[in-house]
Amino acid sequence: MGVFYRWAWGVEQDYTKSFELHKSSAEKGDPFAQYKLGLLYIYNWSVGIRTEKGIEMISAGGLKTDGAEGIKWLKKSAENGVTKAQFMLGHFYQYGGSVEKNEKEAEKWYRLAAEGGDRDAESRLRSLEKGKKRGE
Repeated sequence: MGVFYRWAWGVEQDYTKSFELHKSSAEKGDPFAQYKLGLLYIYNWSVGIRTEKGIEMISAGGLKTDGAEGIKWLKKSAENGVTKAQFMLGHFYQYGGSVEKNEKEAEKWYRLAAEGGDRDAESRLRSLEKGKKRGE
């Protein structure tokens, strides 16, 4: 239901309600909600950036993110087999977003995502391998 409020699909758009619904579902163990909640924390999608409230919060310096909490939820989702979450963890570990760069962790998560059929993860694994061969 959270996505319906996020994107106003048949309901009035309400970012706070969307966040609350995602959080409730994630806490009950829904792996896809855990993935979305992780992204909500990392990117602070709990407030619409282009809404009046979002613009006010950005102007006041009040639009905050919580990378550590986001990574926690992404890991729960990834451990429950959500390939998108596995890919995103690989991405964050590869580039150092919300976590410290760690190529081994990036490779681990990309590999899991690739095993789940994620072609972008396969591409990232090849790129990491090429980097190792070149000594990067």
